[in-house]
Formats: sequence, structure tokens, C-alpha cells
Amino acid sequence: MNADPTSPPPAAAPRAASDRSVAARVLLGVTVVGLFGLGVGLDRLTAPNVVDDPDIGAEELPVPPPGGADDFDRSETDALGVASSGKRWREVKGTWNVGDGQAAVTSADGGLSLALLPVAAPNARISVVADVMAPGLGLAFRCRNAANCWRVEAVPQLGTWNLIKVTGGIEVEAGNLGIVPIADSTEVSVTTVEEVITISIDGVEALTVRDPEFREEGGAGLSLREPQSAATARWANFAAIPVESEGLVTAEVAVIGDEFDRDDSSDLAAGDGSIAWREVNGDFAIADGRAVLTERASDGSPNLALVDAAASDGVVQIAMMPHQTGAGVAFRCRDAENCLYLTAVPGFATWNLAKRVDGVETRLGSLPLVSNAPGVAINIEYSGSQIAVSVNKDRLLTVDEPALADETGIGLIAYDGLHLERAAWSQFFFTPQLGSVTP
Repeated sequence: MNADPTSPPPAAAPRAASDRSVAARVLLGVTVVGLFGLGVGLDRLTAPNVVDDPDIGAEELPVPPPGGADDFDRSETDALGVASSGKRWREVKGTWNVGDGQAAVTSADGGLSLALLPVAAPNARISVVADVMAPGLGLAFRCRNAANCWRVEAVPQLGTWNLIKVTGGIEVEAGNLGIVPIADSTEVSVTTVEEVITISIDGVEALTVRDPEFREEGGAGLSLREPQSAATARWANFAAIPVESEGLVTAEVAVIGDEFDRDDSSDLAAGDGSIAWREVNGDFAIADGRAVLTERASDGSPNLALVDAAASDGVVQIAMMPHQTGAGVAFRCRDAENCLYLTAVPGFATWNLAKRVDGVETRLGSLPLVSNAPGVAINIEYSGSQIAVSVNKDRLLTVDEPALADETGIGLIAYDGLHLERAAWSQFFFTPQLGSVTP
């Protein structure tokens, strides 16, 4: 019988099952809400060798696309409403509006004003233009709510900006940018990659700090500390652009590399011909600088796009924006019926490793609870029969599997998920084996 690639791993022995169930439900709830608020199967289990309902995915929700942008170029309203990129603003504190291409606070309610967009991208470059500068005007990022959030705030009277961290409602000044531009039309931006936070003013880096607080939160937006500034403070051109985490392979060392940053195309073929993609099953395309699946294989078999690595050992790495259940990375492939692959299960905060030999699929293992945030680096190292899976350089699974050890096909796979057409790959790297894989 073929295994369901979206189902949890096989059940363990029943000993202490109820204790495991309680612990896993609590941990899963924190993780999933922190990532995307999916709420998919919160009472199911995700850790390896633990199972609840085998029929997962039947009511699976699509993972929302990461990032967001708003030029505020719309008719004046008494609320921020829907951003130009399609997501709706949430006015957490204060009353906001839009007019003349600017966002503004119409009522500060005597305290902090905060509006957030669900950008769902903890690793991102988030920026806004202070169209009309005023004391307390700010940019918020990695926010859960007003009481748990980061902010960069203008202090014009001192010619600087402050970095503020709020935890449980308690504010702490986490840094100061020194003397930097702080006039009308100044752009303030924050780039977050894992625990590293870099703040830039008009494109020039001004402060870098390391802090893991709220690293999985995906809310970002506008803030105003000083209520008296509501009459003058104005924001323009908000943008949140996801970035990839650092993995084992970089563009500089990759023998095969594709970041899909080219014109939209009905196929994956690189414009310079340097990457010979072969669409084995299903139809793939380039859209908005990412690889996407446009049409599934008619027979229900894995949708697969391959390139020949010319090596049976190596390290293959992908990043996705976003993940969808059943989409991932393939390696050691001969064709769609003979292949190894790792596919995402975002609702369960994990990934499944499987092999398919002569059309028969076998589960090889599942990762423990991991981040499914957009842009995380997914790495597979393989040498001989040893296979290791890492997320953002953290090795989480090692298996011994000799099947298809001589095959050299690597690529993109999308298999047996409800929302595969919403999956998007933003990075694909391969390099020959950097070192031996040990258990």
C-alpha cells in the first residue's frame, strides 16, 4: 500500500500515549499560531513516531503568501482597510485612515497607536517612508500584538531613532541609531534574519543587534508613540519583502543555482540556458520571481521538475515562499516513479522524507517540530546510503537508505496536496558533497 505523503508518521507503541498527546498538542498550538495562525489540526500530533488522525489534509487551509506592500494610493477612508498587495490591515490600537497616498492616525486614544499587516514573514526586509516626520513615528516588526512587538521610533529632537522591544507590555530600549537622517521622506527599514536585526536609514545600515525574541512572529506595520503627533505624522510606501535564511549552500559555492529571479515564463527554462530544467510530470512556470506549479499531472503521480546534478552525492537546498503541503525538494531521481523526496506539512510544522521505487512509496522519516516560515533553508546532504536533513543548518534527521543511490536527478516536487498551485520556490542550490554524512 502506498503511504499518504501528508499523513503523520506511523504510530508508536501505546505506552504513555495520553501524556505524549497532551504535550504535543500544547507545543503544536504555540508553534502553528506563531507561524501563520493556521489552526489546522491543533488536536493532532506532530512529533515523529506519534500519530492521531491519518486523514490529514482533508480540510487543509492554504498557507498565505508571505510579504505585503501598501502604497496607500486609494480613495480616502476612515480605516486603513485592504493594502494594495491584498492583505487587510489590523488596527490594534488607535484609529487610522488613508488619504492622498499616506497613512495617518486620526485618533490616538491617548496612548500608543499600532496598525499591523499579517506579512507572515519573520525573515524579511520591512520598510516605510516617513513622509511627514513627527516625534514617535515608527515602524513595527515581529509583532504578535501591542504588548509583544519590536518598534523603531523617531526622536527628531535628538536627531536619531530608538529601537524598542516590548515583552509582556514592558518596554526596553534595545538600541539607538546615533545621528542619522530624520527628516520628511526618510526611509526606515529593518532586515530580520533569524536572531539578527539590522536597521537602515535611507538604505545605509545604522544598527545591528542580535536577539531571538519573537523571531517567529509575522506581524509588521506602523506605530506612533506620541499621541500629540497624530495631527502631523504621515507614512508612505510600506513594504515587507521576505528573505531566505542562510543554509549550508550559498550562491557562491553552488554548482547548480537558480533563484528564479527572471521574467515570467510558461516554463522553468533559464533565459541564459545555464540550467537545463526538465519538466517530467506536471507543468511548472516562473511567476513573480519564483517557480510555481501551474498544472498537475493528469494521472495523480508526483509533479516533478528535474535537472541532472551529474553526481549521486551532494547537498541540495531549497527555500519556499510559501510552503504548501506536499511540495518540496526531490533528489536521487530517475523519473517520477523512482525518486527520493522531502515534502512539507505546514499544518503539522514538519516535513516528511520518503522514497518512491517502481511507483511504491515508503516513508523514511519525519522531522520534529520545525519552523515552516517562508524562506527557511531546507538542506539535504547525501553520501552513499547516508541521508541527513537540516533546517537552517540544524541537522534534524539522519537515515540510512541505499535505494537509488546511483541516480543523479534533483529538483522540485509537488505531490498529493490540496493547494500545490500556491506553492512557490524562491531558491534552488546544489553542490557536490562537502563532507561525509554521519549518523
